Amino acid sequence: MKFLLKLVPTLVSWYLRFVRLTSKITVLNKENLEKAKSMSKHGNYALAAWHEHYPTSVISEIDTGMIVMASKSKDGTLAADTVMKLGFTPTRGSSSRGGAQALESMISQISQTSLCAAITVDGPRGPRHKPKRGIVHVSHECEIPILPIQCVSSRHICFEKSWDKTKLPKPFGHIYINYGEPFFAKGLNKEDLIKYSEQIVASQELLTKENRLYVDF
Repeated sequence: MKFLLKLVPTLVSWYLRFVRLTSKITVLNKENLEKAKSMSKHGNYALAAWHEHYPTSVISEIDTGMIVMASKSKDGTLAADTVMKLGFTPTRGSSSRGGAQALESMISQISQTSLCAAITVDGPRGPRHKPKRGIVHVSHECEIPILPIQCVSSRHICFEKSWDKTKLPKPFGHIYINYGEPFFAKGLNKEDLIKYSEQIVASQELLTKENRLYVDF
């Protein structure tokens, strides 16, 4: 069993790389990506994605070195090993386990490099489509913009019984990478946190509306 578990990161990384290799990829609203790059000193930013789209979002950022969060659980260890094989930089912790430490590590790495970050803002356990405050702290402390992103594939499996209805992309599909309007988190008081949370939700709702012109999900 332990041997099989050790194979999981390799198999998952091979699968996602195969999906990318066999999929047509279209980038929507690329000007928002370029705008985000121009808004910070080192051209880095923090991607804000819904947890349900994380497998497809991973495909869009393979081998970028992007900093991502993995929990300190056994499942988190598998996730960290997997993202490393996909060319990401993991930092350990989540909103439920070691979150503060993981955020501090992410902020430190961003501040010392030109690497970007990616956060599933309603993860790891939900509630679905309810952003947590971690990405706001990253944006504020690192002085980098939040860039909403939503990646969907025309061929996918939806796990309806999962809390977030995870979409797993399948090979030979058409992947749409869609970027929302980037923005800075300039304050951390209660009103600011509510405002930025609402802004992320509004951005994701717009991206969903746009993506559904191309993909049924």
